[in-house]
Amino acid sequence: MNIRKNIVIGEDTVIGENTVIGENTVIGENNVIEETAVIGKNVKIGNDNFIKGGTIIYENTVIGNNNIFLEDCRIGILPVMADVDYCLIERGGLSIGNNNLFHINTIISSGYYDKTVIENNNKFLSEIHISHDNLVHNNVTFYPRVFSAGLVEFFDYANIGAGAYIQQRSKIGAYSMVGMNGVVTRNVIPFMVCINNHHIRLNMKQINALIERDFSDEDGEDIIFNLEMVLRYIQNQRKKNSHGKINSIDLLDVIDSLSLPDILKINFIELDI
Repeated sequence: MNIRKNIVIGEDTVIGENTVIGENTVIGENNVIEETAVIGKNVKIGNDNFIKGGTIIYENTVIGNNNIFLEDCRIGILPVMADVDYCLIERGGLSIGNNNLFHINTIISSGYYDKTVIENNNKFLSEIHISHDNLVHNNVTFYPRVFSAGLVEFFDYANIGAGAYIQQRSKIGAYSMVGMNGVVTRNVIPFMVCINNHHIRLNMKQINALIERDFSDEDGEDIIFNLEMVLRYIQNQRKKNSHGKINSIDLLDVIDSLSLPDILKINFIELDI
């Protein structure tokens, strides 16, 4: 085990042989860091995390509690920008919350303009690539081989299908789903299933789970009816406009006129459609 200076390691943390830990790193309690893992300098790791061998945690990464990193992940790797010269300058870093799963060969880039942020309870189900300055909120699931370009924001309970490609600066709405092998070049509307920029139906799996968790059956029927109204409006607007864009002000007016609970309307407003 190669441990540099100014390292703090909490009680009951187990660190395997042939593990490298950089200087000025703080590791909390009850972590397991397996053999051949690499922890860069200026890293902060909370409690109860599990880091498998072959994974590298790069400098200036902050990790919360109870996260799992399986083999050969690259967490906080330096960002790559197409319009600037690549250099080994430390950038904005990476912040990871609690209870996240990073399956094998997942890459999470450091921020370039600011931090990349992964909040809580998210699943990255192998060979995921998250580029610089992404913001992943809570309970988002990425199926294998998703690629997200820079400055993308994923809202709560979104599902991203296997092999999907997300264009930079896109916003993926809460409770939405991106279809497998899909290409996203526009914002994905909350509660909708989107396949290659077309909103084809409601994401009933997430909607039903939301209703069961937070609403009565009677309220649930009204919610589904109103969301179907939003879907029909979006589909009609797509047919009218050859460029496929939606007037965001008109859409928000439609949503405001419906009897959706305010807590659900917020999901559309936050998206800044």
